[in-house]
Amino acid sequence: MNFFCQGFYELIPQHLLRPFDERELELVLGGLGKIDIGDWKRHTKLKHCSQDSNIVKWFWKAIESFDEEKRARLDFFDVWLRFMKSDVE
Repeated sequence: MNFFCQGFYELIPQHLLRPFDERELELVLGGLGKIDIGDWKRHTKLKHCSQDSNIVKWFWKAIESFDEEKRARLDFFDVWLRFMKSDVE
């Protein structure tokens, strides 16, 4: 995580970020775009289950009930997890 922060602060100095809380910073950097659930489904790689599995159906039903902010936060969490995994390897 330290390497990520160091690189991030090279792009945007830390003192410029202080006025923003995490939600404001997220909106400033990425905006709040619409997430295409159909596209997300088509590009999801499943392991040990299929699209017909109850857990997968439940997951997509939950995602469909989320507002755009919750979907964006989940997507960010997924990207962050993959980033952290690659940082360890």
